[in-house]
Amino acid sequence: RLAAKLGRARRDAWIEDEIEGSPLLVQMVTHGALYLGACVVRGHGGQWLVRNPMWESRVRLESRAGIGELAPFMWWLKALGDEEVDDPRLADRYRRHVELATFDAEALPRIAPADRRLPRLAKVRYDTLHKHLKAHLPELRSVGDHFPSPERLDEMGFAWLDFALVGDGRMLLLHGPGREGVHLFWLDAGGFVQSAFYAADKFPAHVLKVDGDKIAMVVPVAKEMRVHEMLWWGV
Repeated sequence: RLAAKLGRARRDAWIEDEIEGSPLLVQMVTHGALYLGACVVRGHGGQWLVRNPMWESRVRLESRAGIGELAPFMWWLKALGDEEVDDPRLADRYRRHVELATFDAEALPRIAPADRRLPRLAKVRYDTLHKHLKAHLPELRSVGDHFPSPERLDEMGFAWLDFALVGDGRMLLLHGPGREGVHLFWLDAGGFVQSAFYAADKFPAHVLKVDGDKIAMVVPVAKEMRVHEMLWWGV
């Protein structure tokens, strides 16, 4: 909710307004950083790592994704910078580094047996995807309200889509090469959860490797194979 209220107009207004001789922007970012850190501490078991000045304090967060030092002050500065201010990137960072990192993925219901193999979808359109899932994974009733629209799916220009049941069948991972690189979509029993994109060459084909809790996406970039590792629910 906080990230959705940030934007270029609001940022510029904060720069113009002053409190006791300093821009309102300074006050908002300072208090915003402390508020964000407090959310991590109170809601997700984080620990304050106090710094001087105080607003540069970090938060230590331990999860199955590892141990990280989160920097709320830098998150705010990036979110309000020219490159990101028009997008709700503060929410993206919080979701990825806090909510998803501490998410109890094992509490998700199983969609289907993990050993079920779903064939590749060669002609990727919204209607063919629905038919494909209905035929091979009828337990998944919907791709969800936030799955890419038919128009957006066409824009991505998929050559094909592959499917993998991960997390002992708790999530369906869709992945395939588009015009600019490789797209991934995670769906649980209720539909779309999140997506990821990795810029990649068109040849050779990317490779998805599943090893227990971990996923490795291997993509070709400038004639080299690069590996992106994550937990099976996408963090």
